[in-house]
Amino acid sequence: MRISTIQQLHDILGGEYAGAAASLRRGIKGISTDTRSLKKGEAFLAIKGENFDGHNFLTEAVRKGASVGVVEHDWYLVNARKKLKMPLIVVRDTLDAYGRIALAHRRSFKIPIIAVAGSSGKTSTKEMISSVLEQKFNVLKTEKNFNNRIGVPATILKLTKRHDVAVVEIGTNMPGEIGALCRAIEPTHGVITNIGHEHLELLQSIDGVAEEEGTLFKWLTAHGGTGFVNLDDDIVKALGQGLANPVTYSRTKRGDYQVKVGRLNEGGAPGIQVLSHKRKSIKQVKAQLNTPGKHTAYNAAVAVAVGATLGVPATKIRKGLEEYRPDVDISQGYARLAMIRLEDGGRILNDTYNANPDSMRVALETLAGIKISKKGSRIAVLADMAELGTYASEEHRKVGELIAEMEKIDVAIFFGRQMRYAYEAIALADQPARVTSFFFRKKDKLIHVLNNLRTSKDIVLVKGSRSMKMEEVVEGVITEIIGHQ
Repeated sequence: MRISTIQQLHDILGGEYAGAAASLRRGIKGISTDTRSLKKGEAFLAIKGENFDGHNFLTEAVRKGASVGVVEHDWYLVNARKKLKMPLIVVRDTLDAYGRIALAHRRSFKIPIIAVAGSSGKTSTKEMISSVLEQKFNVLKTEKNFNNRIGVPATILKLTKRHDVAVVEIGTNMPGEIGALCRAIEPTHGVITNIGHEHLELLQSIDGVAEEEGTLFKWLTAHGGTGFVNLDDDIVKALGQGLANPVTYSRTKRGDYQVKVGRLNEGGAPGIQVLSHKRKSIKQVKAQLNTPGKHTAYNAAVAVAVGATLGVPATKIRKGLEEYRPDVDISQGYARLAMIRLEDGGRILNDTYNANPDSMRVALETLAGIKISKKGSRIAVLADMAELGTYASEEHRKVGELIAEMEKIDVAIFFGRQMRYAYEAIALADQPARVTSFFFRKKDKLIHVLNNLRTSKDIVLVKGSRSMKMEEVVEGVITEIIGHQ
């Protein structure tokens, strides 16, 4: 339902209503959780986050003309006497309330909702699926990676009658979040990209990650939905065993869809062929991808599977795959495995958005697979991976061990307290590593050494968790080139 009055909002949320009865007839022009963008006539949800509390901005919401405030019971007990000049709906949990508002809106639309979960690759998979579906449908998709309990309801509330399908990224960093998001959007289809070492600080172990991410398939099983299952990921395969409507994909003929990986182009992106062995909707799709790394073949395979399941012709699926290119957030500088060609002829593989052990391995394998000239070098500039809890030292050490074993990484530059373990692992390798390695505590020194070391024949991978802001290294290289022109 489209929420157009305070009465309708109160009917959805329940709870105490602190305001004149007549005000229930007042109109609502939308839902806001941020007073910076709040428009006159919108309802304001006072959500409590890790670094903010929306209740502190209720006065600002009144000043900007909010029609009603939604507040938590604990806050109201202490502040009930405050005269805000705005009616209030009092609920137990405003974050949960946001999910219920999204659900009420979602139920107004009888369209497919495709949820994309997993430890890594969610955003690129979501974008590739959307690019395929956009060849036939009007698609609502998650902006950027707004995949949490604030971003997902905000996405769903943008659904209108013109949309034919929605592709929604759902993320987690603690138990229970995937379940809450499923309840808010009621997906009809779902993808779990992979299960890996993510957010171990709160999810505790790989089993904890699997249980949390697997909630999506449990939801689909309980509600007769369709799950897209990567048979080459043993954990995802196990999670999908209970699905009533599984659609499978693999590098082998076991899957409903088989993906074959061809040669990498100059930018490190593979050509792929997806064959349909058990589904009659399409026979095959051949495409040249624009995202570096052989691992992107799996993203393409599930995009083909989703597109074919929803009736997109093979020719349009190919067009959607070939039109997709990974985003670089120009305003922020970070990106996901995006190739930057420098003015001096060198290349940077910008993967600075985030990092976990599995995406770190994929990035290094991608770097190793990109062709360079005989005089060129492959340089990996790596920073800490966050939220690994008690696994932090072990997982960073494994990064160093992996690099020491690889034959095609020439230089490794480490930054951050945890990456010292990777640096030490190279020094302690059983066989003398052919890689030259450096460790820095200060980013400006790292940039200085990198600029003196790098040549126009080299390719440089830059990667680290979001908190490490490794896009500053990319900017430092670009600035140095401009300064020497």
